[in-house]
Amino acid sequence: EVRAAFCEEAALLPKKVGQVSTEGIIWPCYEQALQDQEERVLQAALAGLAVLVRQRVLTRQSLETIASKVAPLLIHPSGIIRTRTLEVIAAIGRQLSAVDQFVFVLPKLRPFLRFELLGLEALEDALAQPLSRRALKCALHRRPSGEALHEAILNRTPFPAAAAVEE
Repeated sequence: EVRAAFCEEAALLPKKVGQVSTEGIIWPCYEQALQDQEERVLQAALAGLAVLVRQRVLTRQSLETIASKVAPLLIHPSGIIRTRTLEVIAAIGRQLSAVDQFVFVLPKLRPFLRFELLGLEALEDALAQPLSRRALKCALHRRPSGEALHEAILNRTPFPAAAAVEE
């Protein structure tokens, strides 16, 4: 698939195009790919994003934005998507001090965690239960029964009770 291939290869461009082009042209492509409903594209986008972040060409503000965009994927039904999301967040964490992680990244992740963390080290153990495929589908399609879930995902707020989603 072309979109997935682009996501895999675009991560190699930042060293050639620099920070401004990376943040202004390449990152927006990834941002859009993170909304793709095709899981293969989403997997490729997350893998590419991890490579992009590891190159250390993004500002702290951009890293914070990336963390906020990938955070909802920590509860995606696909284990591969969750693992790739953890890889992106780990790459972000390696570039930030413990204080920056606590102040700028953890607040973006808290709605998707079962308990509070002081740093990113134990993130995987703290993850909230993944969404069911049905709940994800409701959220993506904004069905009336999934309205509260959709809003929770978009606003990075705590999720409604499971009974409310399943009704």
